Amino acid sequence: MTSSKPHLRLRRLLGQLLDRRTLECRSISHEPRPCSSGDASGRIASFLSAPVGFAVVGASPNRSKIGNQVLRCYFQHGKAVVPVSLSQSEIEGLPCVASLRELPGNAKDYGVSVITPPSATLAILDAAKELGIHRLWLQPGAESAEVLSRAAALGLETVHSGPCVLKVLGFDEKWAAPVALASGDLAGGAVRWRIDDRCVMTLTLANSRKRNPLTHAVLEALHECLEKAKDGERDRVRVVVLESEGPVFSSGHDFADFVEEKGRTQHA
Repeated sequence: MTSSKPHLRLRRLLGQLLDRRTLECRSISHEPRPCSSGDASGRIASFLSAPVGFAVVGASPNRSKIGNQVLRCYFQHGKAVVPVSLSQSEIEGLPCVASLRELPGNAKDYGVSVITPPSATLAILDAAKELGIHRLWLQPGAESAEVLSRAAALGLETVHSGPCVLKVLGFDEKWAAPVALASGDLAGGAVRWRIDDRCVMTLTLANSRKRNPLTHAVLEALHECLEKAKDGERDRVRVVVLESEGPVFSSGHDFADFVEEKGRTQHA
């Protein structure tokens, strides 16, 4: 009977893991702080309060490029960040998206750092307006008189012609992101897992478009990952981090499961 209740098995496994490991549950969602003025410092404060995290348009795999350094800067400070690149599928161990339209969850909840030539920045401004994105930081070199004029015409307030995010947050060039030793996805992509070289297993609820529901498949996937941490990957996992994409950590159980008979036993 207990084997048919994954939420109870998860609770029991978590208890076993906590006997010898640290379990951290982290949500990247928080309420944005309003910007009370239109000056640069106010816009920077508003930008950094993005409720979901950050996107870096023009992210690069080359560590000498600003597009890579800004990405690592966010990562270094423990901020959720998504690289946006047409040519790369992954940068610094982070999966890339090809455009702002492909950002997980609602694009308007991101702070977007733009590191592109001014000619490309113009198209990004148009996309930002369409998607309702209002937190934009044009890094040095991404702006021009035409870009700033277009931003004003679109009603977009941008951080520009000032300090780079590297200066504001601080950046250690020697810092490197954890290296993935193993990774994969389960439950049709709704759960991603990753084990890095710092003995951390990161579990990500990745169905933000449906508010990360705890479906039967997701619960089984989490159970499988925790079993892996407890037994199969015991020597490589010392910390388990549970995080989510999007503004909602999880909406809870999926009532669609109750339509079938399994809902009466799996979620009882």
